[in-house]
Amino acid sequence: MWTISEIAAIPALIDVNAAAPTGKHRTPLASRLDRIDDRPDMPLLTLPALRACLTKDQRLIGIDPGSKTIGLALSDVRLTLASPFGSLKRGKLKANAAEILALARKENAGGLVVGLPLSMDGTSGPAAQGASDWALALSEATGLPAALFDERLSSAAANRFLISEADVSRRKRAASVDRFAASWMLQAALDASRLE
Repeated sequence: MWTISEIAAIPALIDVNAAAPTGKHRTPLASRLDRIDDRPDMPLLTLPALRACLTKDQRLIGIDPGSKTIGLALSDVRLTLASPFGSLKRGKLKANAAEILALARKENAGGLVVGLPLSMDGTSGPAAQGASDWALALSEATGLPAALFDERLSSAAANRFLISEADVSRRKRAASVDRFAASWMLQAALDASRLE
């Protein structure tokens, strides 16, 4: 049990002017606490929590982050159907975040569902950690809440569809597989979160 004098001494033990030793915040804690314009760090959410954050008629953007391109998909306003939207050339986070935020504003999207490339056995490896870090940074850069969803085999499913159903040539398939993979992943996320 703490005594009143021990509790009263706690603020004196904390140096609010000390700089953070590592991490993205390099300004003193007192300055960070005084700034109103900084967005708070946004944690990654679960799909049900992400859906709960949305206002009426807001959509979700599905994102399949590849090493060269980023596939994009949009949900409908009822959050039941995902459609391929397009793709972006993967570049600096700031530039990609600006493009995604512009899309979100134009299409009234209130959240992001980012593909998580888990290993085939369901474990999280280096690729999944990279995608998770990128999703968190994207969420903070855009100010939009984000959730991760398993994207295993989304590109394979998109390729199978484009070959068997759409009879798309290899060259055209390479240009469109990312947006179809994003749509496949977003549709699976919508279906899974509707059942929870």
